[in-house]
Amino acid sequence: KELFLKKSVLPISDKFNIIPNGFDPEDFASFESKETDSDNFVIRYTGSISDQYKADIFLQALSAYIKENNIKDIQLSFVGLVSSSIKNKINELYLSDYFEHLPTVPHSEINAYQNNSQMLLLAIPEVENAEGILTGKIFEYLACRKPILCLGPKNGDAAKIIEECGAGQTFERNSVEDIQSYIDEKYQAYKRGSIHKSKEDCIQKYNRKNQAEVVFELLKRQGL
Repeated sequence: KELFLKKSVLPISDKFNIIPNGFDPEDFASFESKETDSDNFVIRYTGSISDQYKADIFLQALSAYIKENNIKDIQLSFVGLVSSSIKNKINELYLSDYFEHLPTVPHSEINAYQNNSQMLLLAIPEVENAEGILTGKIFEYLACRKPILCLGPKNGDAAKIIEECGAGQTFERNSVEDIQSYIDEKYQAYKRGSIHKSKEDCIQKYNRKNQAEVVFELLKRQGL
């Protein structure tokens, strides 16, 4: 909305109604487990990840946390294309033994992999206007009700939605210790058998059925 308004000299802000992307609940209704080892604390990223996503800070934090605490049962899982430099960084940080990479997975199975995780990694690419980037993935992640660790601008739209829904936490790319603390918080909760609880009423705002009702009401107001 802000980008559109910058292109206009007219005060037309009240003529905008924003309905973001969302998720189809049917996609998460039932599917088979895709875990390779259900005893592991699985941190998973789904989709392609390139150098623009600047994931090094997360990998450094994870490596340090594993080493300092002698953790054996954490698995880092990437489902999709991974840049060679990120793979090299994983090797440099001695994360290879904890790393699972599934380069190609049928799209129909992606949601199952997301759901069968203990933490979901989200990375906003470090590009111009990154604050306004909302990928479809964030809404799929919300539907899984698993804690989200987001790398990106803390004043961005993705960060606002994650905070609003109590779905996780967003970190700038200079926050190694804070990322470690968040991983520890969720890892320890997992070991205790504690289940992460997002704000269900907020998540339902991004259910496409509910969003369709919002569109319907907007059309009714216009007499359409």
